[in-house]
Amino acid sequence: MDTDRIELPHATLELQPEGFVVSRQHKDVPQTDELADLLMRETRRLAGQRAAVLVLLNGQPISKGARQRIATADELAAVAMVVSSTVGTMLVNFFMRMNKPKYPFKVFSDEGRARQWLVTEGMGARRVDTEAS
Repeated sequence: MDTDRIELPHATLELQPEGFVVSRQHKDVPQTDELADLLMRETRRLAGQRAAVLVLLNGQPISKGARQRIATADELAAVAMVVSSTVGTMLVNFFMRMNKPKYPFKVFSDEGRARQWLVTEGMGARRVDTEAS
């Protein structure tokens, strides 16, 4: 088993050299409450003592309970969420305002910019921010 990669029913988790975890959501698999719990447990297991930071890609529908679980997760230091459309950005911003995370959170349309933000600002920042990049 690859210790830097975990396959879940709804996502592939990969630990990056910079110390954050990339979560690539599988298409057509909605995020349920149970899958959010699994995601948090496995993120912590994969990241070990490192900051358990997620980049969520290919965002699929997320249940209310899953949004609440992710927004209040002690396992997360920061989240950069990558979405593929302006509508997706608007939806993420709307839902995250309803479930305001207790860690730095920012929305991107470009994976490279999301990674850069995590390394330079996200893992040490203390604000919730959005950007349509």
